[in-house]
Amino acid sequence: RIVLGEGAEGEVLLARGSDTGRLAAVKVVRADGADGERRLQREVSVLRALAHARGFPDVMYFGPAGGKGGAGHLCAVMTLCGPSLERLSWETAGGGGLSAPTALALAAQAVERLRDLHAAGYAHRDVSPTNLLMGTCDERNTLFLLDMGLAVRVKDGPSACGELRADERDSRGADAFVAAAVDEGGSAEAADDVEMLAWAMAWLLSGGQLPWACGADVGDALSRAAHKRRCARDAACFVDWLDAEGNVRIEEAERA
Repeated sequence: RIVLGEGAEGEVLLARGSDTGRLAAVKVVRADGADGERRLQREVSVLRALAHARGFPDVMYFGPAGGKGGAGHLCAVMTLCGPSLERLSWETAGGGGLSAPTALALAAQAVERLRDLHAAGYAHRDVSPTNLLMGTCDERNTLFLLDMGLAVRVKDGPSACGELRADERDSRGADAFVAAAVDEGGSAEAADDVEMLAWAMAWLLSGGQLPWACGADVGDALSRAAHKRRCARDAACFVDWLDAEGNVRIEEAERA
């Protein structure tokens, strides 16, 4: 058994199709684990809505896990992706940060992923270097956006807000990357995803250094928000560059 990743609510395993021999990633959660089950169901719903979009995993199966040890578990069989940008940064740059041309080329692809996600009516809410992965084989140069478990529905495009359920208000992405407005207790917005991408790219360019984060200690939410507000103008310039160079139109990348 090869574990690709694990968390409090489940794990991701490497599997091979018995008929096709094709490798796949299998996300498994306990069927009676309310949070894990709900998030996996949401992730599958979002990915199926993006079934024909580039850079999102296909879902080959979703339902009860079979086989030995599968009783009482729910699983989703998805496209197997390659390394995350976090891992790629450490393996190729030795922790020193990606080159600017590499990071910006990847960021341009990431903006395309967000454009398609927002057009489908969702905000991701957890954009980070760990959730941006390269593809494999013929798609090895394609960037994939994963982990839709915190995604919410939004209306009227990238400037719209998404309503959170009462039991989801404490659910959020990684503290170092969430938008300043989220640190301040605001609602989820599609535009927050673009701000999170800017912080993720800054992290990759700097070798894991952000002004409001030092290792695992990212401080309190309001302090982080203040730091992010001070950096917001640079983030907006970054998004403007992507828009001009990549011909990608995502509006409201920064909230005044």
